[in-house]
Amino acid sequence: MLFEGISRLKGIRQKQAPAFTLLAFKRIIRSIEAKTRAGLRDRMTLLPGFTGAFRRSELTALNIEDLAFLEEGLLISLAKNKTNQFGAAEEKTIFYSPNARLCLIRTLRAWLARLDRVKGPVFVSFRKMSI
Repeated sequence: MLFEGISRLKGIRQKQAPAFTLLAFKRIIRSIEAKTRAGLRDRMTLLPGFTGAFRRSELTALNIEDLAFLEEGLLISLAKNKTNQFGAAEEKTIFYSPNARLCLIRTLRAWLARLDRVKGPVFVSFRKMSI
């Protein structure tokens, strides 16, 4: 009891997990085989969130019509979100990565080719994908 009181008074350093590094992220993405449907889905789950700093709610609300592929990269138009409650125009630009395995744009193009459609949600279940 005495030590608990001293800990409350003085404070103690909490145990903290090590930070997730860019190097660890790259290693994970490179290890995912994008030739399989599940691997492509896994890359598409991780890359946009990290590359574009998207919230989960923004990713699930993302439609193919919100994407504009440009020569320099990708322009993503966002509807309302947590910090944009009134739906003011908001766009994010993503540029090509020199490493094809880490490139969100190339992965997104492969994912959309697999979906085989031009409108609707970007993230769908496997049942809605062509094989």
